[in-house]
Amino acid sequence: YSPNGSNLENNALKHAEVIKISAQMIMENLILQRIIAQRYPILLIDESQDTKKELVDAFFRIQENFKEIFMLGLLGDQKQRIYNDGKENMASIIPPEWEQPVKKMNYRCAKRIIKLANTIGKDIDIHAEQVSREDAIEGFARLFVVQQRDGINKNEVEQIVMKSMCDLTKDPKWFEPNADVKILILEHMMAARRLGFEQFFEPLNKVNRYQMTFLQGYGYY
Repeated sequence: YSPNGSNLENNALKHAEVIKISAQMIMENLILQRIIAQRYPILLIDESQDTKKELVDAFFRIQENFKEIFMLGLLGDQKQRIYNDGKENMASIIPPEWEQPVKKMNYRCAKRIIKLANTIGKDIDIHAEQVSREDAIEGFARLFVVQQRDGINKNEVEQIVMKSMCDLTKDPKWFEPNADVKILILEHMMAARRLGFEQFFEPLNKVNRYQMTFLQGYGYY
């Protein structure tokens, strides 16, 4: 097993298999639970909403059996859950005696964005509602729905959306080709298209046995 990429050796374990086996070992072995509790008396899980549910259950088992020497903390936001193999309703499994601090202030976003996020998140997490800074701008939130079909030119669609946002917000930077703005790129292929190396990226990305290592930027030695 290699945490830095695909291991091409025969009988090698994948990342998901290591997590599954480890979780089962912890659940079934009291001695292993004690060793972990003594070695790591304070354990904080970041992005806990996307942590494998089997692993979350295993750590809860340690906390249940060794609460005198083991402290477990969960950091995360249920609204930002991406993967389906995490705990669906983390709040429901938190013991009542646990402290549950909630971050109410959103320092980053415009007021309109926070209002939209609160509306979406209220049915997901009872602690979802946030407030904006008093000096935050009002901001804009618009949803564009595009029908996916063969032959669609995504670059043209993107330009149409940008022009619409330029008109709605009265902000010319939406449509200035060399504007000094930051653009969020969600995945590798999108970055390749935007930055002009799609023809180099796509053939290498299609080779399954090298894909993980290629995307993570590791090499073989």
